[in-house]
Amino acid sequence: MNPEQFSPERLEQIRQTAIELADRAKSDTEFREKIHQNPVGTLTEAGLPREAIGNFLRETQIMDEFDDVEGYGWCIGSIQV
Repeated sequence: MNPEQFSPERLEQIRQTAIELADRAKSDTEFREKIHQNPVGTLTEAGLPREAIGNFLRETQIMDEFDDVEGYGWCIGSIQV
């Protein structure tokens, strides 16, 4: 994802969604397992844009390997699960 294609407000909304989902994955083991089983489907259904999923998974370290979505060189925030 090219961050220049989004307004600053949209980028902030994506970051906030990512933080909320990271918090949910931390406290809800069923949700975290769903992410492991189907990361793209689970996270897009939860409101995270497909383009942000690779970064989300890397930054939260939820999955060690994830090749479905390429990295896009922008940070959604310092979030850890």
